[in-house]
Amino acid sequence: MKDRGTFEWTPKPEVDGRLCPYVVLEGPLAKRVVGLSLIREDLYAVREVFSRMQENTDDIVGNKALLFGALSLYGKCFTQAKGRGVNLDPKKVFQSSDAKESHYRLMEMRHQFVAHGGNAREEKLKLLLLLDPDKNKKSMRDIVGRGLSAHGFDSQAKKECLETVDEVLSFVEESLNEASASLSKNLSEKGVDWAYDHAIWPDT
Repeated sequence: MKDRGTFEWTPKPEVDGRLCPYVVLEGPLAKRVVGLSLIREDLYAVREVFSRMQENTDDIVGNKALLFGALSLYGKCFTQAKGRGVNLDPKKVFQSSDAKESHYRLMEMRHQFVAHGGNAREEKLKLLLLLDPDKNKKSMRDIVGRGLSAHGFDSQAKKECLETVDEVLSFVEESLNEASASLSKNLSEKGVDWAYDHAIWPDT
């Protein structure tokens, strides 16, 4: 895009109704807090989507869209993240958890069913050549497709997915609290004079 201004954002933070000077925080600690915050938002969205999915619905397209969206967001939290600079390691998240199996199932669906059209259990199609049932009139009648394409979960699978997301969320919340505490300590050590020296003063 030539017009980079489309993607620029100028914050106007206020305290007690007054515009405040601000410092754009950068560096590894700030990037970790930002990355974990974005992951947390994605996981809350995944949880909401899984909660909204309906069993035995006539809205197959809508349910499938919800499923694809949830799996994409969930997978994004664990795959390579050049922009965010932070992704989750399942070995750390699920150290001794039954949710690990559910996690790997969700990731398999994300990779094979949603992202790459691979060999997924959730998407199968067979072509059938239909023959005339009367052997005296032997003829090929039609070619039809028969198969399945998942558009939701049953109640047990949905429950397991929600429990898995909750466990990941708990890990992310704890990691975010630790990263935020480290960042606050780092800023305290730099001091308020450093902050004002590096502040951006908004136009009034």
